[in-house]
Amino acid sequence: MGIAVVGGGVAGITAALDLADAGYKVYLIEKNAELGGKMAELAECKTGLSPYVVKVKNHPNIELMLSSELESLSGSAGNFKLKVSGKEVEVESVVLAPGYDIPEIAKSYGFGNPDVVTSLDFEGILRAATASETGELLRPSDGKRVKRIGFIQCVGSRCQENEICSTACCAYTAKEAWVIKERFPDLEVYIFYMDIRVFGKDAELVAELKEKYGVKYIRSRVPEVIPEDGALTVKYENLEKGAIETIDLDMVVLAMGLLPSKTLSKLAEITGVKTDNYGYIETSMTNPVETNIPGIFACGTATAPMKVRESVAQSSAAALKAAGFSQRTEPIPGQEEYKFIEVGEEPKIGVFICGCEGEVAKTIDIPAVAEQVKELKDVVFVNSETNTMK
Repeated sequence: MGIAVVGGGVAGITAALDLADAGYKVYLIEKNAELGGKMAELAECKTGLSPYVVKVKNHPNIELMLSSELESLSGSAGNFKLKVSGKEVEVESVVLAPGYDIPEIAKSYGFGNPDVVTSLDFEGILRAATASETGELLRPSDGKRVKRIGFIQCVGSRCQENEICSTACCAYTAKEAWVIKERFPDLEVYIFYMDIRVFGKDAELVAELKEKYGVKYIRSRVPEVIPEDGALTVKYENLEKGAIETIDLDMVVLAMGLLPSKTLSKLAEITGVKTDNYGYIETSMTNPVETNIPGIFACGTATAPMKVRESVAQSSAAALKAAGFSQRTEPIPGQEEYKFIEVGEEPKIGVFICGCEGEVAKTIDIPAVAEQVKELKDVVFVNSETNTMK
């Protein structure tokens, strides 16, 4: 039979590959025409995700069902019957990984002005700036160089419409601010926040941004962004001073909160899993991937807002739980008996060294590496100008 994984983002891909690599038949169901989910929209993450997408598409144990949706589910653990876009599928367990969506943006933030962008959109702008001939961060509206930029935290979260903290916003804003200061050290960066909720390496990065890079963290609430005279005036309540203040910036990035996927409520209705007060799939503190339905598990941002690394870890846990209801029916890749075919020629190896748009060259002498690689046995071609970021 097999195991169904619903959702083809980073969580679904992780669960599917863990199961398929362990010898389980997997049906990976994704409503969109391509895999990757929201992570595929992040410039630097898309490159890292691509090898896993390719592996999924070529994995002998995965049946990929793109542009497909779960329409019905019946049966019980060990014997579920699914209808997926008209096709009947029988599985022993199910992993739900539908991902997340972002809230609507209040008009008061000036969204619609080309210089007010979401954090996801800003990833693409950063990438374009790095790849451009000038190598400068330019305003979308007029192509002028950005000198002052602001990030507004908690947009669409920790508010009346969505009380819950999205947990990831502080961390990815810090990452984007770090990229800016590394690539454009003269650019002024302001971060408007209510509270900084990070720990571990993320907390260290925030401290480094303040102390080493001079990023200005302003504890505040921002009611509006006013576009006027070619600038963006950010009006905010300074929570430390108890005063209303303004600042003119060239560009504003909205750090969007996370919401349950728009498809999650329908999935919950079809599968019978319970959701919590915030619309996420309900699990427990002691069993964070188990739902109220035996044999159906949930992972990633289907259960709560979380960072990518947390989503990956939880997806592996869900895969392990789902495997407990199934039987291995497929060969485990890498454990087959290898057969070597005599082709009558010496092996020919090509080596492609990625410079990552100049980032690697800061610490590694790529031409020297290329020259050394040329001397290795069976290497017949070396390209040291490869750029997988494009």
